[in-house]
Amino acid sequence: MLAVSQLKSPERSSSMAVLEERRDTTRLDCDVPVTVRGTGCPEDVHCTARDLSEGGLFMYMPPGRALAVGNRCELVLAEAGRIPELTAWAGVPVYATVIRTEAVPSDAPHLGVGLRFDQPLLL
Repeated sequence: MLAVSQLKSPERSSSMAVLEERRDTTRLDCDVPVTVRGTGCPEDVHCTARDLSEGGLFMYMPPGRALAVGNRCELVLAEAGRIPELTAWAGVPVYATVIRTEAVPSDAPHLGVGLRFDQPLLL
């Protein structure tokens, strides 16, 4: 992922503020099933992680499900598949707090959710 500063064009005024990437860790693109527990629902919610890092992840929730910013939940990553860095975390519960949500337009609208892990994962 490029930081906004890397996208700066030459015609931009030097007085314009440039936002820098705030993440401290590298994000891994993935397509890993995630089970979410502890959301106030009587059953588990099955989601898909789009990307993750040692500090958190971004996932898609199915239509009709939502998490509010500030909610704390338990996540269980399914089999890591093609991502060797996740092998140690497959099936292990980790805890995270919702830090942002966003509507994601698609054929079947769903919610994008950014979560920060309570304790960083050692990838």
